[in-house]
Amino acid sequence: MIIPILVARGNNIALKVWLDEWKLDSCTCLRLVAVLDTSGAREGDAERHEVELLAGRAWNKEISTFQGSFGSPGAARNKGLSNSSAQWVAFWNSDDTPEIGNLEVVLGNLKQSLNSLHVYQYESWSLELGRRVRISDDRNVRNLARWPGLWRIIVPGQIARQFSFPTNRMGEDVAYLVKLLNSGLIKDIRYHPEKIYRYNIYPVGQLTNSNTALAYRDWE
Repeated sequence: MIIPILVARGNNIALKVWLDEWKLDSCTCLRLVAVLDTSGAREGDAERHEVELLAGRAWNKEISTFQGSFGSPGAARNKGLSNSSAQWVAFWNSDDTPEIGNLEVVLGNLKQSLNSLHVYQYESWSLELGRRVRISDDRNVRNLARWPGLWRIIVPGQIARQFSFPTNRMGEDVAYLVKLLNSGLIKDIRYHPEKIYRYNIYPVGQLTNSNTALAYRDWE
């Protein structure tokens, strides 16, 4: 699982919570590649603190951390991909909440489908309202086109590593997904009923809610 973390943002509460949950879970199927983006961070020990936080939160699990001034989620994800050797790859956000308890069963069922894209269900949670605002039931390409969140998709690693993310401020995940689907390497898309992810909607500080990000779109 590859997660870009923007150090300057400092909003990693959700990440801390599920790392604590993962530490207590019996699942041994998960390897985390955390990419710390230090662009925009103040001088000092912020980067080191984030690395220590990750190492300490799930000390008995397999975590690899990399840091650098990447400048965009796409560039950070590319760093993670280049350091991944897993059979399956997923791309999570540091401010969301994956459901760790379901992953061992989910991954155990994927062994015979190395040319398929696997789409799972998720819920959207409004932190401002304090409640769930959507739970998905997406079972066809029309639904996927409307809600294309890459974070609820599991990709064969050998295919995922053949492509890179654009370095857009926004939309890099959708652009990457389009590359996968147009490559001819994905033989089919399989839709699963299991819910594996909570997408957290923040009132402020989220790129999709950011006027700054919207003003600097550089679609490729």
